[in-house]
Amino acid sequence: MKRILLIFLLLIPVISLPGRAAEYDYTLYDGFTIPADPVLPEKEKHPSLWFADEGIAALKQKRTADARTGRLWSALAQDPLLTLELPSPPSAGDDKTTVHKYYGIMSMLAQVNALVWLLSDDPSREIYKTRAIQALARAYDGPVYALDPKESGSPVDEIYLGTWAQNYCAAYDWLQAELTPEQDTAIRDRLARQATWISQNLGQWGPRPHNHLSKPAWGLGTLALTLTSHPEAKKWLAQALDASNRCTQHFFSGDGIYREGAHYLVFSAVNFVPFLYHYRNVAGVDGFAAFAPVFETVVATRNGKGWLPNIYDSYIKPFPSHWVAGPYMAHSTWLNPDAELGNVLQWAAQNTDFNAFGGKTSDP
Repeated sequence: MKRILLIFLLLIPVISLPGRAAEYDYTLYDGFTIPADPVLPEKEKHPSLWFADEGIAALKQKRTADARTGRLWSALAQDPLLTLELPSPPSAGDDKTTVHKYYGIMSMLAQVNALVWLLSDDPSREIYKTRAIQALARAYDGPVYALDPKESGSPVDEIYLGTWAQNYCAAYDWLQAELTPEQDTAIRDRLARQATWISQNLGQWGPRPHNHLSKPAWGLGTLALTLTSHPEAKKWLAQALDASNRCTQHFFSGDGIYREGAHYLVFSAVNFVPFLYHYRNVAGVDGFAAFAPVFETVVATRNGKGWLPNIYDSYIKPFPSHWVAGPYMAHSTWLNPDAELGNVLQWAAQNTDFNAFGGKTSDP
């Protein structure tokens, strides 16, 4: 009898009662948020996401400012995407790798060609503008809207939508003044359709505060900041802020620790760093202040080679802290009372061994 009673008691915790599914309270973690009220400029302006017209000359000077920027420009000017033939759109029945690579390549091709056209002095640079416009004119062609991001292994998984959107938005931002009215309307319609699709499905794709919610949300935010005159832009931005705030409140601690480890921190930074720059540059809202503990923790927890520990769902990984050094050049930090946080982030990047990781994050 005692044995039967013990078995019954052990089974109690796993009994599932109808209608009583356990719900996790995602508000218990002490993360952070940025202001939730959406702010857009009175008038749409291009370029504005990364820099304005008056910043282009300074960027051109940086091409040969020192050895490092010289290497960066040389690599960009020789990028294979500048000569790659624009691929034909796949069909829904093609293998998933083919479909996934197509959307990634097309968005990067638009961005890289637009940037090299903007910064190059090469007399033949107009070809890059033509190629970028061609890619933008085909943004999101193919079967993307016929595929389900929620399907396991989907080639259009929502975690990639934010990156593709931010690539296309940057290219459009740099080229908008060069477009004919017909080209401009057609490209804006394509970007707006993507924003509408993300907006309508964001809650279903990412019901929990996780990178499946935050990454497309940051992409949606950039789409709103690109198409600020669109009647839905403020709604898109408000939705993006709400979704991303729910995520940063849950998967960051108040002192900047990312609960999933260094790999997914960088995976998220690929989208939240661009969004922070875009929101500051377009609308004057500085979200970097709220994220400061994140970058302080990156420095405080690195090992002697600059690598972050392999906690939780992660392996040892470096963090490209120079991505965000600029916004913190007037931000004091407990890490060094005699330096600004931006200086510390520069030091951290200069003293990080990226070579063991192929150098892929050393020169963003």
